[in-house]
Amino acid sequence: MIGYNISTPELSMTIGDIDKQDIGAYNESQFQVFLPAFILLCGVLIIGTPGNILAIFVYKCKLRKHIGREFLITLCVCDLLSCLLVGSFEMDLMRQVFDYDREWVCKLFRFFSYSVNNVSSIILLVIAVERYRVICCPWKAKFSSQASRRICYLCVLASTAYASPMFIVYGTQTIPLRTNSTRSDIDIIDHKDHVSTTERSPTAPLFGKTCQMDDDVIETQFPLYISNMYLITMLIEFILLLYLYSRISLTLMRRRKESMCQQTNASKRCANKRVRKVTLTAIVLTLFFVLCYLPCLVTFSIRIWMPKYYSTLSVFGQQLFELMLKFYQLDSAVNPFIYCFCNQEFRGVLLKYLQCLTKDSSQSMTSKEVYEQTTDKKPASLRVNITDNDGISSPEAIPLT
Repeated sequence: MIGYNISTPELSMTIGDIDKQDIGAYNESQFQVFLPAFILLCGVLIIGTPGNILAIFVYKCKLRKHIGREFLITLCVCDLLSCLLVGSFEMDLMRQVFDYDREWVCKLFRFFSYSVNNVSSIILLVIAVERYRVICCPWKAKFSSQASRRICYLCVLASTAYASPMFIVYGTQTIPLRTNSTRSDIDIIDHKDHVSTTERSPTAPLFGKTCQMDDDVIETQFPLYISNMYLITMLIEFILLLYLYSRISLTLMRRRKESMCQQTNASKRCANKRVRKVTLTAIVLTLFFVLCYLPCLVTFSIRIWMPKYYSTLSVFGQQLFELMLKFYQLDSAVNPFIYCFCNQEFRGVLLKYLQCLTKDSSQSMTSKEVYEQTTDKKPASLRVNITDNDGISSPEAIPLT
């Protein structure tokens, strides 16, 4: 029986142990490339998780129910899942990128990641369509709360179905880390005769395992077709969002000019102002979505169409490349700040809730009292029914906020 050991003055290790150490060294080296993206994901996890939890609470516990609330709650849930689960998976993968031989974990998380991102993008498109119907086609029927909820369910089903090819595309990919061209001193030990000799022998090839395009499909055209399908879909969505919000902005500008030339009552002016604020929130959400996803789509396209380009980059170039690939995650952490900045009512409810949490424990309140204070509950006699230009009559009804 003959075994191969690499001897040092202090210890002898098997080839398998050396391979593990070598893979660990490759992981550490590659992690330096991932470091800026890793820091970004840490920030997204720390900021986005509590931010989206608070956003879900505010929209879920508001007393005044209104059209569009379901869309924003769905978007907040997707952002929370993206920050908490998808971001954690990506960070775990970065720490052991060449030693990640977990095929089904890879398939499930890639499928989950694409599904969550699909839901977010479709919900933003639905919000744009809802704003377009309210502002540019006010004679059409508005989405009811029940219809909005059903639309959210359909978006989830369609997104998961659209992401199902990821089960086939992604999996364990074998990456050659070292060829057998390198030579090293190896002690050949005959355990039977207790004889040790030293020879210069080729170092064994070293292969890493990572979560990427599966080995079974990497040589086929299927990953290219699926990737191109996603890129074309996102491009079409960007064009639709640009068209819808261009029409919405032009309509709002025209109405504002007309209202400046005409005398309108206070309630109608207040309703028009609310419509503009709601639309501004939707536009800012969409703008940040496009800005965060665009760098990812560009680098993803380069990786698909020019696979050898990455190896030609310097270390800084590779760091920038990886950062752009993960830049879409920033959108999940930014959205709660957009709600707070663009929506005065959201900001007021959130501040009241935080004030309740910071009260002295001796002045503890029941959950019902906290709910009533944070939702600014008022007696029915004090509520003011306002009919806005959407044709919706409700106590200070706001379609999207």
